Amino acid sequence: MTRTELEAATRPQRWRKPLIVTLAIILALVLGGVVAWWLGHRDTSTTKEAEVRTAEVVRTSLEAGFKLSGTIGYGEAKELAGANGALVTKLPEAGQMIAAGQVIMEVEGAPVFLLQGELPLWREIQPGVTGLDVQSLRDSLAAIGISAGSGQTYDATLSAAIATLYTNNGYSAPVALEEDKAAQEKALEALDTAKDNLTAAQETLTRAQDALTKLQNQKPSESDRLAAQGAVDQAREAYNNQTCVTDEGLARPCTDDEKAVLKNNLDVAVARYNELVNPTIDTTDAQASVDQAQKGVTQAQKAVTDAQEAYDETLQNAVGPKNILIVPEAKIRVNEVKATVGEAISGPVLTWTKTVLYGQGDLTDAQQRMLTTGTQARLLWSDGTELTGNVAEITDASYDYMTGARTAARVRIDVADQAALAERGPSAVTISFIQEEAENTLVIPVTALVVPAEGGYAVEMADGHYVRVEIGLIADAKVQVFSDELHEGDKVVVP
Repeated sequence: MTRTELEAATRPQRWRKPLIVTLAIILALVLGGVVAWWLGHRDTSTTKEAEVRTAEVVRTSLEAGFKLSGTIGYGEAKELAGANGALVTKLPEAGQMIAAGQVIMEVEGAPVFLLQGELPLWREIQPGVTGLDVQSLRDSLAAIGISAGSGQTYDATLSAAIATLYTNNGYSAPVALEEDKAAQEKALEALDTAKDNLTAAQETLTRAQDALTKLQNQKPSESDRLAAQGAVDQAREAYNNQTCVTDEGLARPCTDDEKAVLKNNLDVAVARYNELVNPTIDTTDAQASVDQAQKGVTQAQKAVTDAQEAYDETLQNAVGPKNILIVPEAKIRVNEVKATVGEAISGPVLTWTKTVLYGQGDLTDAQQRMLTTGTQARLLWSDGTELTGNVAEITDASYDYMTGARTAARVRIDVADQAALAERGPSAVTISFIQEEAENTLVIPVTALVVPAEGGYAVEMADGHYVRVEIGLIADAKVQVFSDELHEGDKVVVP
């Protein structure tokens, strides 16, 4: 195929017959002017080459996806309220991180602790209180490593756990009045006595049960059993032989009376053996001792329960909304402090957020359909900094029919490298989503493509000839191309 034929075959689709006719008419009208211009400008080939724009074929990676404007932040700030009317004496600072089990503030010189849980405290947890909030407080203390027992009723274990919460943070546990301390010591002494009595009753029961078991399992010695077995064997042999002895010591057949005696001797020997091996034992007294000991244990256990309740009533380690603030997170970041030291609490004390930074941005409906959880994303800052993350959550758009307000769909991007993200802090960011990627491939500007009349794609080389190509991924005005005749570093014409 000649160059003229190849160029004709690869000429773009826009070159159609009507267009050629039109061009011919225009050419005829301006032929004279063109000839005159050419006569004054003989070096047209040089000028044409200077006007041709080319782009280099490069080997690189190409990514397809979309970008959106987003932000880096800690998420929605939530309010945390304290006990209204309490005078604030110490507050945290904005940006401070506080973990469950630590002191978040002080009111009237007393610590206010932060705990993790689902239920806030709405009343004093103290002796006599029963309910879900008691168990919730136990669970919150257990989550920070303080053993607080179980159950929905306040008890000594929970009281001790509350005291541990104070001492772990360098504070003294709530102090009881002197008269209360005396009552507490007396109740504790009674509790210890009841526990000692229970131990003694349990030991008595154990001894009685051992005696009964020994009596029930009583067996003859092996020598006695063998002797009884020998007597049975001897009597059986005599009876089976039916032989008696004369006065002179001679064997003779036994008379019927003598046979009856031999049978009786055998029966007696068997009966004695059975009685020895399987004796009839009277366990009435032993069982009565066990029953009596069991009653003693039951009474002692009740005495311990009563003494424990009496002691619990004297305990003073109580907490409530004034001492404990509960949030659903194990650690929070103080976002904004709203209360003032020296003033009484009359509203939210502060606002808080989670401690993990993440990217987020609004999505159009089309963009939302293009994303799934786990999709890779890149966070790009204006100074060129880049971090990689993944789609962690996609929130659907919502519409408030009362106000007519529409909330756009949102995407959350989690980043594993929190240290690097913390260096940037809350900021504006561009979020780039990578949906398809081609690595180590030949890439040209998409505008370099031409469409031959017979279909497919081609590119015009800098020297004017055309090369057919297959195309792949298209992104950012660039296209992935495949051709044995195209190489890295080649120049292609870009109209």
